[in-house]
Amino acid sequence: MKDYRERAKRLSNSLSENKEKTLNTIVSKEQVGQFTNEVENLYSTLLAEAEKTLFPLVEHIKRLSFDIDEEQVQGAYKKHSMSK
Repeated sequence: MKDYRERAKRLSNSLSENKEKTLNTIVSKEQVGQFTNEVENLYSTLLAEAEKTLFPLVEHIKRLSFDIDEEQVQGAYKKHSMSK
């Protein structure tokens, strides 16, 4: 789980660092379009990486079932308390 957290943080940091660098570099209107394309490309690359590495885990977790059968719990409790 720590590995996935680190990957997610790295992806997020990559976008943030790029934003700061880009904002500090823009000096003309013409550059805005150029940097917009660069940011879109970076976003697409990071999204593709997230789809390969992070989203499968999220989907797996969503599919997990934690239903508890109350009858089984009561049976286990009764069995445990009888053995004491």
